[in-house]
Amino acid sequence: MDLVNQGESLPVYVALNSYSWVSGSKHRRLAAGDHTQQLSYIPYGILTVSPDSGPFSGFSDILITGKGFLDENALKARCRFGSDNDYAIVDA
Repeated sequence: MDLVNQGESLPVYVALNSYSWVSGSKHRRLAAGDHTQQLSYIPYGILTVSPDSGPFSGFSDILITGKGFLDENALKARCRFGSDNDYAIVDA
């Protein structure tokens, strides 16, 4: 999925019958303040994790960069490291 720059969003297209898509216009990115599209969303995702490995004991600084994350959720952000059966959750 495409990640967008700050102030942009992606259009949402909805179909309940696989062929009648509901939307205001063709696929395009929207700039901030463009309200011609009724349904849009801001995708979020991680772009890089550095370093890509470290000691199991922890206490290493890790830099995670991405797009689409909201500043208002920064105090609640958490990272989960490990596997499905053995992991640790830490404040981000």
